[in-house]
This record gives sequence, structure tokens and C-alpha cells, in this order.
Amino acid sequence: MRFGRQLLASGMTKASRIPFVLVPFPDPAMKEAAIFDRLIAHWQKLRSRSVTDTLAPRQACTGTDPLSGWDSPAVSSDVPASVRRRIRTWAERIAAYHARNSRLAHLSKEDLARVEQLSRGATVAGIATPDKADELAASLHADFPWMAEATTAVWNAMRRSVVSGEIGFRLEPLLLDGPPGIGKSSWARALARLLGVEGIVFDATGEQASFGITGLQIGWSGSIIGRPLDLILRTKGANPIFVIDEIDKAGTARSSKDASFGLAEALLPFLEKSSAASWNCPTLRLPFDMSWIGWVLTSNDMNVLPDPLINRCTVVRLQNLTLAQLQAFADREGRRRGLQEMSIDAVNHALASAISRGVVPNLRTVTRRLDHALVLESLPRWH
Repeated sequence: MRFGRQLLASGMTKASRIPFVLVPFPDPAMKEAAIFDRLIAHWQKLRSRSVTDTLAPRQACTGTDPLSGWDSPAVSSDVPASVRRRIRTWAERIAAYHARNSRLAHLSKEDLARVEQLSRGATVAGIATPDKADELAASLHADFPWMAEATTAVWNAMRRSVVSGEIGFRLEPLLLDGPPGIGKSSWARALARLLGVEGIVFDATGEQASFGITGLQIGWSGSIIGRPLDLILRTKGANPIFVIDEIDKAGTARSSKDASFGLAEALLPFLEKSSAASWNCPTLRLPFDMSWIGWVLTSNDMNVLPDPLINRCTVVRLQNLTLAQLQAFADREGRRRGLQEMSIDAVNHALASAISRGVVPNLRTVTRRLDHALVLESLPRWH
């Protein structure tokens, strides 16, 4: 329900449903409880016929109404306990046979329950109209004007999605390359909020980052489901915005046998639509359609990234904010926080002073100064 409310609030179209788990699910009629109920009903039907056949000669001799026998206590729907036990045993055996022949037979009960929640598919959110695409892009640009090139790439993708009649919005992989502290990850989170989809930022600097994306298969000292798949299983939304922060600083995981597995290599199948559309999870050993995820990668130096990764992305090169852009951000954020104009002016003066000394401030610098101003305003005044 949360996903649906987000869509309505953001003005997206009603979510469509796509097949997500790409294996046939067991027939619900072959579940133990359903089999048991059918066998019980069949036994009662056979029992009723037997009683009817017994009553028929007597009714014929007495000349009574043939239907009157159904009122007799002899026709009972109660199933003796011994019969119920035998039927339960048969139901268990039949259900177990069908379960053993299912593509999901190897899953634990917990994993099976999670996967079965998506037996009817996952939802994808789409853009309602070209005008809505314009509105969303304008809102994003108003908050992040220095990210104009990235916003333009998303704007074009949204309009293309509407014109082509796609059932949902699919963002092609973006690589945002630029100095730290300019709001790359914040821009991506804002994009997710505007689209009304889930958004998550994944830190690429961890040594096991690659396994955080693909999951950990048996044989690597345990098994875990990767974060992208886990997110979709939790939210049931197939086109979240997934941010890989500082991918140029990603570590490399190594197994006990010294086999290495880097994050860039782990991402390649997800960034190619054809391979992502039938990606095999190494943990659950099942294929999933991961092609609707919107990937946003951030880096400070894309030159260290492998070419196969770069070639799969739309690259947007970004620069440090100008003094005017920093001061505009300070004005907007300061007023949002309820700061006095005098405090905001002091922050802007400090920014100009830093640049005049050759220091290059960024959004983190502005945020820290605004935090400090907020603390100063909250202190008691001495008279």
C-alpha cells in the first residue's frame, strides 16, 4: 500500500504489474490444505451416495417422498477422526510430491514465503503525461540547478517513456562524475522522491560491496540476498532508484580460496538490459527481472573505472558549484530551517571570504555553517 500511496502523491500513473520471478509457481490447488479439503469433500460425497443407496429401497416400499431421506440423521457430514488422519497423510504425500518437482523446492520456508509474495508480479511506476515529465524535471532543477545536465538526461528519459508507451519508467544507468560534496547522491534521492519510488544509497567503499549487490552464494561462508533484490522483495516495486556512491573507491571481495570479485564486475549484468531481464540470483538460485532498476553511480574520478562499466552508462561530468550557486543554496536552505536573515547573510559572507582566499567550499561546507548558525541562534542571549 505504501508504494501505491507514493504514486498517487507524486502524480505518477497507476502502477502496472510485470512478471518478476521468472519461474512457474506451484499450483495453489496442490497445497496440502487444499488437497485435504478436496479429499474430505470427496469422502463426504461418497458417503452420501452410500447412505442414499441404502435408503432408496425402504423409501420405495413405504411410498414416502424420495427426498425425505436427506433429513435423516443417518446422512451425516461428520468425518471420523481415523478417516481424517488417513486423508491428512495422503494430502501430505501428494503435496510433498508436487513440492519436490517445483523450481522452488530448494528454498527455505522463509525465502519461499518472500518469493511467493511476488507470484503475481511486481509493480512498476510510470509517468502520466509529457506535462508531468516537464513538471517533475522542473522541480528537480529548481532544487539542484547546478545538476542541470543530469536533470536533462532524466527529463529526456521520462518524456521518451511516455511517448513510447512503456508500462513503467525505466532510467538508463547514469554515471555522475565530479568533485565531492556537490550533492550527487542527494540529487538521486530527490529524484526517487519525485518519482514516488523507493530510493536507496549504497556505499561502495566497503570491502564486501560486490556481495552487497549480487548477494552471497553458498560457499562464501554464508549466504545473503543482495540489496537490490532484497529491496524489491520488501517493497514489491520493481523500478527503484539505486545509488552506488563513490564507485571509484570500491573494494574487492576475496574468498577463502583467494578468488576476487569486484563491484564493477558485479554491476555489469545489471547495467545491460538484456542480461538484467533474466538475472540469476546466486543466493536463491532463481531468475528475476531486474531490468527496471534505475542505477545512478557517483564517482570523483571516473578514470579509474573499467571501460565496460563506463560504456554501459550515460556519463555526466559535473563541476564545483559557483559562489552564486552556493549562496543561492544557503538562502533556500537557511529559510527552510527558519534561520534569521542576518545568520544567512553571515554564511554567505563566509563563503565569499573563503573563495577569495583560494578555498573551494562545497555543499557540505554550507550545511556545516548553517548547522552552526542554527546552534548559535538557539543559545540564550545575555543582556
